[in-house]
Amino acid sequence: MSRAPMEPKATMPLKRGSCDFCGRATAKGRTYCGKECRVAYNNLLARQGKSVMQMLKIWRKHRGSKGTRGEGMIGEIANRVDAIMAEDRERKRRLRQ
Repeated sequence: MSRAPMEPKATMPLKRGSCDFCGRATAKGRTYCGKECRVAYNNLLARQGKSVMQMLKIWRKHRGSKGTRGEGMIGEIANRVDAIMAEDRERKRRLRQ
């Protein structure tokens, strides 16, 4: 049985009217203020998403069962996402200066 590759879902801005990469204002309905930010953010997501996706796969495989590699993984995922969001806030603050 062959499965078609999963297509990415359409982007949804983290905050309407604000570029996901630099935090500057965007045109209505846009996620990024320009091509440079779109490319930079997509590269950033590829780096960040790789670690989170691997952690999700481990959790899913073991369902967080005690004594497995999945034990406590949801907490680790939440911590990683919190760190990513802190990085995002710092980057946006720095780029808006």
